[in-house]
Amino acid sequence: MNPRLILVLASLILGLAQPIHAQLWRQRDSLLRISRLHKLDTTGMLALMDAGKLYLEYRADSAEYFIRKALSKANTLQFGSGIARAEINLGYALINQAKYDQAFHHTQKGLSWAKKEGAIKLQVAALVNTANIWLYRGSNFKVIEAYEQA
Repeated sequence: MNPRLILVLASLILGLAQPIHAQLWRQRDSLLRISRLHKLDTTGMLALMDAGKLYLEYRADSAEYFIRKALSKANTLQFGSGIARAEINLGYALINQAKYDQAFHHTQKGLSWAKKEGAIKLQVAALVNTANIWLYRGSNFKVIEAYEQA
């Protein structure tokens, strides 16, 4: 293949990726600004978690960083549904890093909090996380059990 063609294709691909990252950075910066303005309430915690969720699919380590900060803030605020959300999202970030033992631990903590808070959607999300963990571990019967509970 022609080296010039490869260079042109590579620059097109990289050039197209740049606006996506710029948009992501603007969203993240806005969410972090909100979290700084609302240090002592749940809005700041949810903004931190949303900043982490921006990275879930392609930078799970960054997602983990922001979601752990959100979890810490939720614990400080004693915000039950926020703790559930953060634990479940942290579990998802850890699944994306193939840290299945940690993911299972956090997902189960999130499920427990979701049950305490009566948050049905969060319970379903935790059970789906659990099913995914069992799927990646190769335990098909446990996958089916988790999906049946969801």
